[in-house]
Amino acid sequence: SRSRAELFEGLSNTARVAFYGFVIAAALALAGAVLMALSRGVERALFPYAVILQTLPILALVPLFKGWFGPTRTARVVTCVLIAIFPLLTNFLFGLKSVDRGHRDLFTLHGANWWTRLWKLQLPAALPSIFTGLRIGAGLCVVGALVADFFFTRGDLGLGRLLNNYGQELRYELLFGGVILASLFGVLIYAFISWL
Repeated sequence: SRSRAELFEGLSNTARVAFYGFVIAAALALAGAVLMALSRGVERALFPYAVILQTLPILALVPLFKGWFGPTRTARVVTCVLIAIFPLLTNFLFGLKSVDRGHRDLFTLHGANWWTRLWKLQLPAALPSIFTGLRIGAGLCVVGALVADFFFTRGDLGLGRLLNNYGQELRYELLFGGVILASLFGVLIYAFISWL
């Protein structure tokens, strides 16, 4: 039916935004975590800004993004990135810094450079924390995409906008269908990263 096609189109657009936001947030978080793990000075300089990002009222900023970027996919992706980046960064950094001291000393004893230490010691040791961060970040990106959709009445038709429309039009069966679809999508993403 037309409503089903509309829901799946909204899900497709929301999924695209969540995916772009997730990839960008994960890449920025990994780069930041690596820089902070390699240098205490960089960590002291950058981490306070990460904390500030976490405390920003994202819902209050979404209308600003709408003003800056217009009703584009970019504004939605920025919302996802800001919502997801702090949990990703803290998990990545925790993993990179939780290397066993004996292993670290062994690499130092053999004169390993920073790249060898990062590639062969820190990243493998950090994988459990990295994947925990990815699971959390992926779920937050789905939420971020849905929240951003609520604020944008033009541009791509996202699932959040559809849910808003259905609520205003009192079309509760479609509203419940959209909520279930969004939940299933979030669970599917979480399960996929857990499988990885």
